Amino acid sequence: MVDLSLFTDWNYCSACGLASSQKPTINLEPAQAVLLSGKFKDAVKSNGGDPVAAARACPQFERFLDPSQMAELATTSAPKPPTKLMACADCSCVAYHNATCQKSHWRSSHKRECKELASAMLPLKELIRWHKMHKKVKKNNLEGGRPMDAGEALSAIVGSGKRVWCWWEPDNENGITEQTLNASNNMWQKSAQKWQDGDYLVAMEGFQNSLEPYRKAWPYIGKSSGTNERREGDLNEFFVRSKLLAEKLLFCAYCELDASQVDSARQRLVQCLSITMTVFFTTPSRASKESIRHIMNDAWMEFMLSMQEVPQHRIIARHVAAMAIATKSCGWTDPLQRPGYMARGGLSSVPYTPPEKHPSWCRILENNWVRILNEYSQLISNPLNFLNVGSGQRGSG
Repeated sequence: MVDLSLFTDWNYCSACGLASSQKPTINLEPAQAVLLSGKFKDAVKSNGGDPVAAARACPQFERFLDPSQMAELATTSAPKPPTKLMACADCSCVAYHNATCQKSHWRSSHKRECKELASAMLPLKELIRWHKMHKKVKKNNLEGGRPMDAGEALSAIVGSGKRVWCWWEPDNENGITEQTLNASNNMWQKSAQKWQDGDYLVAMEGFQNSLEPYRKAWPYIGKSSGTNERREGDLNEFFVRSKLLAEKLLFCAYCELDASQVDSARQRLVQCLSITMTVFFTTPSRASKESIRHIMNDAWMEFMLSMQEVPQHRIIARHVAAMAIATKSCGWTDPLQRPGYMARGGLSSVPYTPPEKHPSWCRILENNWVRILNEYSQLISNPLNFLNVGSGQRGSG
């Protein structure tokens, strides 16, 4: 199974804006400023290697440095900037060169946004927590902790059934029973009929209530809750049942996002992703993998869009993209990409709208096409100009 983790390849300090390879410049201690400038060492060399004489010759140094420190500073190399920036421990959405940059950014702005970002990050961190538990249980399922080769794995799947751990199956700890599952399915079917009749609000309330047992079961994933059974002969039935639940969660998330119930929708999306990933990496059937892959792609895409559509949360989109890339989903290759909604399959025909029916923004593009083309040519002449595009600060790039 793949490794899920948050985006960590931060290239620019959120406080000073400099690259990770550049020296920080925000609120440096006076002694650090002197060292980093290199001028103090030059002054020492010019004064025969005497740091005190150098300080007296250069009052700007004497003003900052205690004479007792000068000999040490004259021979101490300037601190090298870290190769990787340090991310905020609470929200994981900003990164800094050092504690000085972190404190400066906290006072200027991050203090007001960190709590909200940390809250928006919770579904992703819960998904990572589930993934770690899933991998741990899967490892314990191997005979004597020894990894099985391909032949042994295939035999375990096809010959004697596959042991699968999942949080959404009936279990004493997670509160899901056969009775609650039957009640949930009945409620969903009744709500689906309401939906067909056009009573959408009542139907939606029923859909949400039918999925309530799974919402309550999800927090128990960190306590080894869930079935861990070797499924003899019912593996296909398990896949069909799990896929149906994933489709229900995804559909409900669609509706909740349309109704601006973002927190609830994101919770359902991570539940959907945990189910689809379990099935995808368990089933040996290529057809089953493809059918579940479409659901997984759509869930990642909706998760991405839910972050993109909230300006304060756009920075989190890079975490979503990094995790989707780890599962080889959506065709994404770079966490800083901001692809639009990808259609599967080609268009059956090219849509055509007469010029007189074009919206007004089309005319603006036509009238300014030369200027737009010139700006684009200037951008592509220097790849560094594209670093901010899709960085999570300016919407879809």
